[in-house]
Amino acid sequence: MKGWGRRILLVLFWGSVGALLAGGISLILGAGEASVLPFVVGTIGASVIGPIAAVMGAKTVTGSSLAELAKRKPGEPIAADAPRTIARIESLREAGVTVQNFHHLFEIDVTIFPRTGQPRRETVSQFITLGDLPNLATGAFVMTAATDKGTVVDLRPGPQWSDALRAGPELYGRIPAPAASPERVTPAVGIRFPQARPGRRALNLFLVALCVVGGSYGSLLYVFNGADRLNVAVVETPARWSGQVHGLWDSARLPLEVRDIEAQLGDRALQHMIVFGDFVSLGVHSESDPIGLDTYAVRNGRLDEPWASTRSEGEPGFQLSEIDPALIREVTQRIYAETPGAEISDVQLRKSGGRLELTVSIDGKYQSTSRVFDGATGEEIPQG
Repeated sequence: MKGWGRRILLVLFWGSVGALLAGGISLILGAGEASVLPFVVGTIGASVIGPIAAVMGAKTVTGSSLAELAKRKPGEPIAADAPRTIARIESLREAGVTVQNFHHLFEIDVTIFPRTGQPRRETVSQFITLGDLPNLATGAFVMTAATDKGTVVDLRPGPQWSDALRAGPELYGRIPAPAASPERVTPAVGIRFPQARPGRRALNLFLVALCVVGGSYGSLLYVFNGADRLNVAVVETPARWSGQVHGLWDSARLPLEVRDIEAQLGDRALQHMIVFGDFVSLGVHSESDPIGLDTYAVRNGRLDEPWASTRSEGEPGFQLSEIDPALIREVTQRIYAETPGAEISDVQLRKSGGRLELTVSIDGKYQSTSRVFDGATGEEIPQG
């Protein structure tokens, strides 16, 4: 179960990396403000879950995981009947893990002198209270105990071992330490990661890539509110970069916006609809107030909560079914063709004199202008 817990964390971690990657991709694809969410989720997920999964998976040089060691009780008494052996400390180093602020994990290299047989070299992973650290200097003789969790240093041996410890330097002080067994150890912290077989490594890389791609694709689907908008954003990216697509008004995303707005508003009449570069603003007649007007912002088919409620301008309004996205695209493309360098800021749709009109606002270097078109035929309506 512990292994499955770490696997779930790793899936979440690499999925968060994918979400972080999706933030950058969605920004490139023109998602605008919607790119912030995957950035935030991915950053928080990767920065929080990653270290937890790493600690759960990392092992000390003795093969014990840091998560298992952290659950041990520092200073836990050793069974009186556990076999004891004299040992000499050859080196010790801190592994960088602390429990309860003052119990520090140390990797201690010891030479064990058994009663029979040759001395052997072992490495002990153990939490040490800083108050006990002066007794564990290099060259000091200590008592080790063999427990079901491996060899540990007995920090408080009973009085029956006092004579053996005092005799340690005289009996074993001149015996050289055996050569250490080769381990793949990080020099600073004494942590190793098990070597994976080539087949297992390839499988792990495939699963990591799958999690990253899945997290990225899922985040992009959320940002663009569906595969259809995502596909349009991907296909239109070269056109946006080359200046052939300028905003939502001449993008293939506009019909999708109109479709989803109609599905959510039903037959409620619109007072106005303003198409901006990456979102739509709506003035919708209130369901409860005959002269009330609710204002919505729509991004990727999502209607925000109405941020303002004003009075209707008295016009009867119009239905979404009267809007022709293809006509809006044709009108704006005509303006770009007729006026090289034109910068359209928005396209407004309103009923005027019983006729739906398209008002295209054009930003100029010194003065802004607007052109008005018939919303049904696309013919320009002379002004003034």
